[in-house]
Amino acid sequence: IKEGSSFAKIKLDDVVSDADHKDKELKWSISGGKGLKAQLSGSRVLMVSIPNKDWNGPAEKFKLTVKDPAGGVATQELSFEVKSVNDKPVIKTIKGQKVKEGASFKTIALDSYISDADHSLDQITWTAKVQPKSKSKSKSKSKKRRRSKTKTPTLSVKIDKRIATIMTPDSNWHGAASVIFTAKDEAGSKVS
Repeated sequence: IKEGSSFAKIKLDDVVSDADHKDKELKWSISGGKGLKAQLSGSRVLMVSIPNKDWNGPAEKFKLTVKDPAGGVATQELSFEVKSVNDKPVIKTIKGQKVKEGASFKTIALDSYISDADHSLDQITWTAKVQPKSKSKSKSKSKKRRRSKTKTPTLSVKIDKRIATIMTPDSNWHGAASVIFTAKDEAGSKVS
């Protein structure tokens, strides 16, 4: 099965036959496995479970044994495997910041806001996109500059060694902008 899935239950009465004894007279036992847990119910159903939803690993072998009241014994080796599936990184909310015009924003240690069940923090790549708000602008004494159809300057973000630095275009800039951070793991899963 794939990671996060469940093994189907096995009705043992469907996989055994004994010409001399009824199914309910047969005694079952199972052994083996390491990470996976196998158990037999009173109604002769085999259930194999995984330790947690993110668990995966190579095939594990179990030995299933059935005995009848006359001493007859049969065994069967079973193999169960859980294949790895890439989990998306999980990102926590990064709080916004407000500063006075001319002041600097605090740097953001991005590692503090991310976790990934399958990858270490240094295997996460970060990007940032700035979305300016409509009233963001830079003060200027020149009327020509205000009337210009050029794009209004906004914040910029530099990410170096998973530390984000948010910068204003100049010391007179004031306004608001949203920064959307995106984390991507080496398998291509990403979250913003």
